[in-house]
Amino acid sequence: MSNTILALIQNRPGSITPDPDTGMGGGSGTIEDPYLIATPEQLHNLRNFPSAYFKQVRHLNLAPHILEDFSWYDPIGGWQPFGPVWGDPFNGYFDGNGYTIQNMFINRPSVAHQGFFTGLGPTASIHNLKILNATVTGGQKAGLLAGYINGSTVDDIVLSGSVTGNGRTGGITGESTGASALISDIVFTGTVTGLGWLTGGAVGFNSGNWQNCTVQAVVECSGGGGGFAGENTGSLIRCSKYGSLLTSGGNVGGFASINSGDIYQCRVVGDLIAGAGNLGGFSNTNSGNIRESIAIGNVSGAGWNIGGFINTNTGLLENSYALVNISSTTSGYAILVVSNRGTTRYCFSAGTRTGGNPNQTSGGIYENNAGIRCYHDSTLSQDFRLNRTIPKTTKELKAGAIPDLDIFVDWSSEIWNTVDIATYPKLQWELEGV
Repeated sequence: MSNTILALIQNRPGSITPDPDTGMGGGSGTIEDPYLIATPEQLHNLRNFPSAYFKQVRHLNLAPHILEDFSWYDPIGGWQPFGPVWGDPFNGYFDGNGYTIQNMFINRPSVAHQGFFTGLGPTASIHNLKILNATVTGGQKAGLLAGYINGSTVDDIVLSGSVTGNGRTGGITGESTGASALISDIVFTGTVTGLGWLTGGAVGFNSGNWQNCTVQAVVECSGGGGGFAGENTGSLIRCSKYGSLLTSGGNVGGFASINSGDIYQCRVVGDLIAGAGNLGGFSNTNSGNIRESIAIGNVSGAGWNIGGFINTNTGLLENSYALVNISSTTSGYAILVVSNRGTTRYCFSAGTRTGGNPNQTSGGIYENNAGIRCYHDSTLSQDFRLNRTIPKTTKELKAGAIPDLDIFVDWSSEIWNTVDIATYPKLQWELEGV
């Protein structure tokens, strides 16, 4: 039996007769009557209608041994993404309908814009899609879902696999741009390897809007990388990153390397291990706004300027905290912020320091502006850089332990749970399972 027939009969019950005129499994491509996709070949034919409406109606397997008999399949490069490498992106509507697409394989290390889609345009809408156990290797702008997203709407997506790229590489997409871009409720699990500048567990470069997205991945980069975003100039709200960030260089952040946008109610949990300095447990540099966010883990580097939360802050850091242990072969590091040239207020840090001259390290803020109502854990780490943060014990910093100290008076109860005496404050959405 040929692989074409095998692909057609996958995942019964029922049968769908292909339309000889469109190559689809039915439908007319409108919002009321979308094209139906029931086979890999019908999925391949999506590229002939880049602005139409589609609905997936079967689980699909894109493994090479399934597709090798199709004349359009590239046995070396693998699956051909929808859309030209340079040109108009996909601008249609795709409803995955809760079905899976498994074992997608792409191997074009010198070709830009590699992913399930080369790119998504301003009118594209991708919904309820699951792409599992995929392998994507591309050049610049590589991501499992799309090489780039420009002004699109993407929601309710589950992705798993590995992504390797060379510049603006992300587990979900290499680049997200456009003020109208809204990307929400995505989970990516796997590995991301960036061989060039700007690597992120979710996105290499973002100027769009992301909400409620989660990355569970090991991210490796040569430098200029972040656990969630390499660089953010847009907005990231209620997003999380779990897993390690490994780099042979520096200029990396546990959540974002560079932030000049808005990051609200986000968290990173994992270790950052680097071969150089200029590191931040949450962000390397911040000239934007970071509020109500958390960094938890260990940061290890071989150079100067290591911050448990931020290395260099010239923007606003507010109502956030770092539970970070720092290890360095040099000095000039701090558990909250190294260089605070902006505003840091209503924050605290708790963690240990190993290595370097203790007189050139800090449990709170190392240099420049003092924090406003900011604290460091004096039980875990003595602070030799005086008067920039206020010393408090571990017990005092546990949420609600001694309410009359008013440590959390500036923290909103709508955003934070500060009444559980057993833990540090938690974001309400964490407790609600959002």
